[in-house]
Amino acid sequence: MSRSIILWRNHREQSTDDAGTSITSSVLAPPIYFTPGPYEESDSATTQGGALRYVPSLSYFCIKILTESPEQVHPFGAPRLVYQPPASPEDYDILRALIPSYYPSLNGNFGINGFKIGQVDPRLWAVLIQLFVGLPDVFSTYLIALSDKHLPLLQHIPATTHFSLLTVVDLHGSPHLTDDTILELRALHGLVALDASETTLTAQGIRRLSGTLLWTDDGEIDSRRRRGPWQLRILRLRNCRKVGNLVLEHLEAFPLLTVVDLRGTQCRPTNRRFPKSFRPATDRSLFHPTALLQSLCSLSSSHTIFSSDNPYVLYVDRLHYSRPTSRYSVKSSVVGENTFVATMPTLPHSIPSSISSAKQFVSGSSDVLLRQETRERQQRLDDAYEAVRDNDGNDSNDDDNNDDHDHDHDSPVHRAMLIRDRLEILDRAKSLLASIIQENVRI
Repeated sequence: MSRSIILWRNHREQSTDDAGTSITSSVLAPPIYFTPGPYEESDSATTQGGALRYVPSLSYFCIKILTESPEQVHPFGAPRLVYQPPASPEDYDILRALIPSYYPSLNGNFGINGFKIGQVDPRLWAVLIQLFVGLPDVFSTYLIALSDKHLPLLQHIPATTHFSLLTVVDLHGSPHLTDDTILELRALHGLVALDASETTLTAQGIRRLSGTLLWTDDGEIDSRRRRGPWQLRILRLRNCRKVGNLVLEHLEAFPLLTVVDLRGTQCRPTNRRFPKSFRPATDRSLFHPTALLQSLCSLSSSHTIFSSDNPYVLYVDRLHYSRPTSRYSVKSSVVGENTFVATMPTLPHSIPSSISSAKQFVSGSSDVLLRQETRERQQRLDDAYEAVRDNDGNDSNDDDNNDDHDHDHDSPVHRAMLIRDRLEILDRAKSLLASIIQENVRI
């Protein structure tokens, strides 16, 4: 199986270790580049649903087997199956049997949640479009990420006189499409349209892409095959500020290239003559702001440019899939070790030394930690209570001694002073307890 196409601009980072040694490291693609497609979530939900409630047709099992090798379907020849939509929702539907989420109404519309072709395994989609004619329009274009693990496999499906699989790539504004990373697109043998506008590409990058047009020989008779973007028809380099007139020398390397957008570049036709096969275009529908896929449709409507009248499109509009939602998030099956090493936080200076005498480093099992934490919490609460009670007792003794010498202890001033002293004691106690509680929360 071919490796995934990862378009990532490698860069280096400098760091210093504890010994002061400088370390240069290369930053690789983040894990999000390897996020599985949404169809894997749908397959998992279908698998967990249990066995089928009916006996499928023989074609169901045949298609299931072919799904593993969609690039081997073309030897069967022209599509042999004509899709017939069911007359009623209760009738058997081969598409619904293969794709449980596919449930259109009788008028061809889809339900409230809507059916998205991305919920279908791309290999299954590739088999269906090669075997059937008359499929619903929703199957005409498949949205896929460049890093999808099945995309390289689908590029080995050859174009025939009765079937064409086209690859359209829209990477405009991507910071990861550079003169170095553009070589990754050599695996897209069915590439017919590429939007590389507003990137850092130069003429050197186009030269490198043209260098990927190769012939391969498998050692058998008539086994020579083209590899690389031989079928490229549309190339957009709009606002690529670093592209100059040197790019004109490499455009003719693509034998089928028909539309080139060089607006916003450094190309000046007055300084260097364009290749003889190119001329100024007047059809604005072939250029931005018209969508890339729509421009391809406009081009195909005026010229016979594909191998058949039955084209289907793989539309690459992102580098990778987004992260799965919480609904489909997978919980880790790894059980944590029952071992720990923890350092106790520094206690406030206002807490008595008898409380702050706890060990600063503990280790052992979680049961030991729980018992030790419980004992320390109870000890701190007891110490806090004793500290408050001692202060209250000292105040009471002072009051008794003053009774012998001061005959005005029942005066309003004296009672106010006692209330003030007790309030101060309560404030200190609350502050102490709050510190202990906050420490326990951090633990």
